[in-house]
Amino acid sequence: MRKIAGILVMILVLTSCGSASSTTPPLQESPADSPTAASPSVVPTVTASPSSTPQASPEPEPKVWVDIYPAVQWSPPSPLNILVLGSDGRTYNPRRCSYSGRADVIHVVSINPEEGTGTILNFPRDSWVFVPPKGAYGRINEGLYYGGPEGMTATVERLTGIPIHYTVITTFCGLIRMVDAVGGLDIRVPSTMDTDPASGFGCAWGEGPGANERCSKDDIPESGDVIGHCEPPRIIREGLQRLDGCAVLKFARQRHGLPGGDFDRTTNQARVLLAGLKRFRELASTPAGLLNLLQIFKEHVRFNASCTGIVAITGCRDAIGLALLARTISPTGVESYTLRGSAGMAGEASVVFLSSSNAAIYRDVKTDAVINGR
Repeated sequence: MRKIAGILVMILVLTSCGSASSTTPPLQESPADSPTAASPSVVPTVTASPSSTPQASPEPEPKVWVDIYPAVQWSPPSPLNILVLGSDGRTYNPRRCSYSGRADVIHVVSINPEEGTGTILNFPRDSWVFVPPKGAYGRINEGLYYGGPEGMTATVERLTGIPIHYTVITTFCGLIRMVDAVGGLDIRVPSTMDTDPASGFGCAWGEGPGANERCSKDDIPESGDVIGHCEPPRIIREGLQRLDGCAVLKFARQRHGLPGGDFDRTTNQARVLLAGLKRFRELASTPAGLLNLLQIFKEHVRFNASCTGIVAITGCRDAIGLALLARTISPTGVESYTLRGSAGMAGEASVVFLSSSNAAIYRDVKTDAVINGR
């Protein structure tokens, strides 16, 4: 019966993929369908406002938390490679697909759909590589600044030789909202984190004149206040913690005070990705929970054909397909690997020189999405 209900859920969602934004309230979970008490399953949803008049009103602009850009056509059952990016930009810049900054988060998530296994490759953001949209060497995160999401895709593909099928990108604001929408993430914090004044919260979250304008315009209502104003915790304790969106952002951005600096930061970001996968599977364990999650996908994930902002006709279905694939992947079957390298200087710039030994890792992951020497 549960399998039949799941199929019905998919039919409902797929047949409504044509709309950019839906006002149909999703199903609510019954107590019997809820996951364990430690993992609350209620996902905030958007419901229709009652109206006393039949007049149609223009639909509001969707609040986009995540953009997905298709690149190389994926042909199952070959490995699926997804480039995951987080922009450090606070300003809206349509010329660069709303991402004016550099890539603060850079990971290649490779999945073997037949085996249900995979690897997350973690790239230090200061890695010194050739950046195609710049036409010169630079830090790897400059690929986003000079070429948008597609420029970052070209940069990573040139470095690794791994074909990227989808590029997924979010911002500070988008990350906070995604995490809060699913009730937080359970993350095992390796060591206690104190406040890092260099993590940029003051710039992003309104601690000075005009600071609110530095978030995406989609996050600033007419009142001028940032929706869900973020106040990062001063300390994140060591051990397993349920972190809200703002705490996850702090955890993912903190570098100063970590023994491995940028290497530890990118490793922590992979912990966030794995925690997100675990949370997704918890919430998607029932048909009602899966429908709620897919409703969030429909409302807040934008599928772009290119950096021009053209929405792909098959975007909704592709995004749902990715969500369903994620439902089959266990976090325990996904290995996190931080690329090897050493800190150094390129002129006056502090950078990371990646080790030549990473080439074998790229080849290994490209073959079957796992690091196994084959």
